[in-house]
Amino acid sequence: MRGFKSDQQVQRFLSVYSAVYNLFSLRLRQMCADNYRSLRMGAFASWKGAAA
Repeated sequence: MRGFKSDQQVQRFLSVYSAVYNLFSLRLRQMCADNYRSLRMGAFASWKGAAA
């Protein structure tokens, strides 16, 4: 992959990226706004805990 110096660097990036993507990726058309907001709040709380 371009922009990465080694295969190991790509692997580290993709492992973190996939965890964050799975946390924040939601199917908006399959839920109502109230459920979406509560899931967003939970995801951001998890992110704050992981980043702190």
